[in-house]
Amino acid sequence: MDNKEELLKVIEKGESEKVEFKKSTAQMERALKAMCAFLNHKGGVVYFGISDKNELIGQDVSDSTLKTISQKIRQKIKPEVSPGIKVFVFGGKKVIEVKVAKGTNKPYYLDGIAYKRAGSESPVIAPEELEKIILRKKKTYWDSEICEGSTLDDIDKNKVNEYIQRKETVRGITKESSLSFEDILKNTNAVTEKDGKSVPTRAGILLFGKDPQGFIAQSEIRLARFKGTEMIEFIDSSDLRGTLPQMIENALIFVKRNIRLSSKVVGVSSKYQYEYPLDAVREAIINGVTHRDYNERGSTVRVAIFDDRIEIISPGSLPHGVTFDNNKHKLRNTVIGHMMYDIGLIEKWGSGIPKMRRLMKEQGLDEPVFTDSGDIVVTFRGPGESILELIKKPEIQLNERQKEALKYISEYGKVKREEYSKLFGCSERTAFNDLNNLFSVGIIEKTGGGKYTYYRLSSHVQSHVQSHVQEKKKTEN
Repeated sequence: MDNKEELLKVIEKGESEKVEFKKSTAQMERALKAMCAFLNHKGGVVYFGISDKNELIGQDVSDSTLKTISQKIRQKIKPEVSPGIKVFVFGGKKVIEVKVAKGTNKPYYLDGIAYKRAGSESPVIAPEELEKIILRKKKTYWDSEICEGSTLDDIDKNKVNEYIQRKETVRGITKESSLSFEDILKNTNAVTEKDGKSVPTRAGILLFGKDPQGFIAQSEIRLARFKGTEMIEFIDSSDLRGTLPQMIENALIFVKRNIRLSSKVVGVSSKYQYEYPLDAVREAIINGVTHRDYNERGSTVRVAIFDDRIEIISPGSLPHGVTFDNNKHKLRNTVIGHMMYDIGLIEKWGSGIPKMRRLMKEQGLDEPVFTDSGDIVVTFRGPGESILELIKKPEIQLNERQKEALKYISEYGKVKREEYSKLFGCSERTAFNDLNNLFSVGIIEKTGGGKYTYYRLSSHVQSHVQSHVQEKKKTEN
């Protein structure tokens, strides 16, 4: 500020996110709190000699006064800063102006406590927000940091082996199977080094942990099926625990249990159609757990099912510069993102939103609605009473292998991927794609995990088959 007229305008406007008034330097401790907050925000000015009622009172000023202000700031606020200090005189009354710029070495602390500016107040920065500032400063990511309190004993070797097998099947990468257990973890950034020892990262615990929520409570997924269209009374709910891949699959099972499946005769056979495209819902859940802000410790990914819609809520806003339409891609959790890609849960960076839009449109439904109000919300609108109109043609064109596989499963009850591969003389990757295609449209379902994964007819299809057999018997009799 260069002149008295400008200062008079500031006094008239009163305190704000960049202005703080103090009667005198006797209120130095409170003034220092405001200065610390300014440094962590956009910068600001403290005036000594003005009351919080916008009255110009004046302040005794000497060289010693100004020196004390400067010393106090350098001694108590860390990292150290050098403010700009001026004195204004109005009819014999003196006002001291102490200006601090926006800090370039955040976070700043006053006696070990970090403050921020919120309006004309200077509250303490919450732990999760402070961690974000520190990570940005270190240019590291939340998921690559050490998972405090965990050891290699908290990593489930079976889950690591399942990851390697799935990566081999989906991406065709085989070289890692010959590596040691610890080297595999290092290669995937599931562990890092501390005091010469390998310790799990947060990503390592979320993908391979025996009890991920024991260390990262906010990583669970909460689901509820509400009665009607309001979040008042629920008729089914589940709080999922486990690794991210486990919870994604179990979340989809919950969704399938709580949405409608229509049946319609098309040609000579019955066709089945869920009221929402399951791959779109699954994509939203995957995006939710992969890209969410895990610094929001009290908030989980939520799936809310209503009579007319599904909402998937993911904590945190979009990264800076990213919108729902510009198709830019910034990974908030780089380790988790790359591991999800390895096992086929993410296909291509930035493809999730276009995929969800396309799948909803292909099923004759409105495109999903994406909103960002601190949390990301994806809303899928259902077909309402027009559900049967969704079935206009077969959901998929089955190849000969799939047709024969369904006969095999009907007769023997289940099939494994390796078994499918041998039966039809195809690669395991082709077997995976065939079975996953049938799974995605609800014809078959999965049980078990890893090498113990089996595929069997879904409960809806089994019921239809049984009814068909009973009707056939009645006709024959």
